[in-house]
Amino acid sequence: MLLFFDSKKKIFYSFAVLFLTARVLPRQVKADLPTGGWNGRPVCRQAGALDEILIMVWVYAISSLNFNYIYVGMSINVNERIERHNSGREKTTRPYAPFQLIYAEECENRVEARKREKYWESGVGKEQLRKLKK
Repeated sequence: MLLFFDSKKKIFYSFAVLFLTARVLPRQVKADLPTGGWNGRPVCRQAGALDEILIMVWVYAISSLNFNYIYVGMSINVNERIERHNSGREKTTRPYAPFQLIYAEECENRVEARKREKYWESGVGKEQLRKLKK
């Protein structure tokens, strides 16, 4: 993730905030982004603030056909994401390709999807995914 540091306000802005505000806000307003959060982040980057932009988020689990490896992730477009895994364009899964989809679930927003992803990545979640795989 690219970060931009504002030395006057002692705040890090992520690339996403700069990209979104560059198209929406006038130049004067961009200089004074609101920092209403307890951690000094701009208000638009606080948890759940971008939920309206990412409406449908999928949590998915894929299993390697050749190895005992299960990968859990989240994406807006599951089919495209699985193609990326199978074609070797993802560094973490490249050695374990090819994959098959074993589980996918749709979540209301990115925050909820991240909670579900953390569950499926846990020990209990992985055990359930191994049962689904068989």
